[in-house]
Amino acid sequence: MPTVGSEGMYDIGGRKYIDIGGLTLKVPWRYNRVNGVVVKGLKTIQELKRGDTIKSFEFVTKKWNGETFYVLKEIEA
Repeated sequence: MPTVGSEGMYDIGGRKYIDIGGLTLKVPWRYNRVNGVVVKGLKTIQELKRGDTIKSFEFVTKKWNGETFYVLKEIEA
């Protein structure tokens, strides 16, 4: 089911995030680029803007220091 991205990729304390359908997802970022995310479609994650339609996305749940994070694994825009 297509959803609308509420924000493009943004930075908090050196970590990259993206909001999709009310869910904040951490974007794996290493060596100054997105790392470990399968991107389908014509747009990269960095090109996504507020209001862009996202056809599908997949994430996994990870725990660091007792906190739970949702980590993006695949996105199609």
